[in-house]
Amino acid sequence: MIDNPLPDYWKDLQKGVCQIFSDMRLQAEEAKVMMTPRGKVELDVYAIDTDSVDKVSYVVECKNWATTISQSVVHSFTTVMHEVGANIGYIVSKMGLQPGAQEYAQNTNITGLTYLEFQEHYFESWFNRYYCEKVTVSNDSLHQYTEPINSRREMEVAKLSAAKKERFFKLKEEYRNFAMLLTCYHLRNGFMRLNIPVANDISKLKKAYEKSLNNTVQLQSVYYRQLLYEILGIIEHGTNLFNDIFNRNIFV
Repeated sequence: MIDNPLPDYWKDLQKGVCQIFSDMRLQAEEAKVMMTPRGKVELDVYAIDTDSVDKVSYVVECKNWATTISQSVVHSFTTVMHEVGANIGYIVSKMGLQPGAQEYAQNTNITGLTYLEFQEHYFESWFNRYYCEKVTVSNDSLHQYTEPINSRREMEVAKLSAAKKERFFKLKEEYRNFAMLLTCYHLRNGFMRLNIPVANDISKLKKAYEKSLNNTVQLQSVYYRQLLYEILGIIEHGTNLFNDIFNRNIFV
């Protein structure tokens, strides 16, 4: 999963939904106040896909209740969606919809999802548009420091003292497989071609990262957002070690 599918507080649920939309480059807001024919209404999450031709808009009602959602909630949400002119509506909850509510929603543009199901629905897009791109951008210098051939790097290495050259080649060997793994895996749609695990199985990807670092680290992440932060931290640390050798980032 991207994040914890069972947050303790409704505010965390609302924030998580909004963050996932924002990560995918939607224009998303929490607690969005809009005018309707009946007056002001506050929407838990409102998002617009500004990259789409028709500027598709989303409204999300977040219910972190310990019970399933009734038909009356869906009916009220239908009215709100109609009045604000949203294209797609989600009721994201802890326990899902009651059978009657599910039946009612089938004839609308509203979908009831648990937060787990919401994350599964958007995982591929989130992984490609956010996780992969964050890693790719962050990995740029580390990849250039460790790739087999790089003319700019070779010119700078030639200027180093013998001690610094030795340190450089040791680091290059240490990070080479990791940087290459990131380059291969985190191209757009790369995880599909290379059989990277789906949303509910993070262990396979963690093992691949750890192996590429000669098992010198043990990743602690349970969710993919946590894993992203861990990997970005490792990339930053490795890049800084190379920068220290040259007293700067030679690729900036």
